[in-house]
Amino acid sequence: MSSSWPVYVWDVQTVLAVPLYVAVLVAIRQLRCSSKSYRSSFYTFLFQHGIADLLCMTIYFLLIHSRSTEPWKTFLYKYQEYYLAAASYNSIYFTLYLRCNGIILLTLHRFFSVCLYSTKWNSIIQKASPRTVIMVYWIIPLAVSFVALRDTNSSFSPAMDHVVEISIVTRNTVMATIVVSVTCAVCIIIYVALFFFVRNKMLST
Repeated sequence: MSSSWPVYVWDVQTVLAVPLYVAVLVAIRQLRCSSKSYRSSFYTFLFQHGIADLLCMTIYFLLIHSRSTEPWKTFLYKYQEYYLAAASYNSIYFTLYLRCNGIILLTLHRFFSVCLYSTKWNSIIQKASPRTVIMVYWIIPLAVSFVALRDTNSSFSPAMDHVVEISIVTRNTVMATIVVSVTCAVCIIIYVALFFFVRNKMLST
């Protein structure tokens, strides 16, 4: 697996973004300890989303460089049948679904907070315990990723490229397309609804 300019761009972005993410998470954590207003479900979702982003960046970074750097390259190739090759491939879809799930949850939270602020559903969401928020945030993408994560028919070529059955690639591509399309559609609909809600409120005042 040869390096190319997208890899270098990704490395630079990762090096710049990780310290910022860590700083934001530390700040949110400190604020949650000192101020009750930062203990709401929104900041719990936001904190989990930051952790998810860091996890995704770390996984991408490790997978890209471990497949091209010794001794990790040899280790992965030698023991690839112990789910290492499958995990390397399947993690692509898990991280995708994890990010999409976080985007949808934050967008829905914003919609309920703004457009449905006086409803019972919004009250339930706002008062949700951190444990409930964490479970919702992580269990949903794990459930969606189950089909991909259980696949073991992946391997590495001598060049450390993924070798996957075409049926698996096709199925995962279709699933990923559906998930991303649903995420985009939900976000578009919600933000259009938010725009008109705020616009009508401004015109009525």
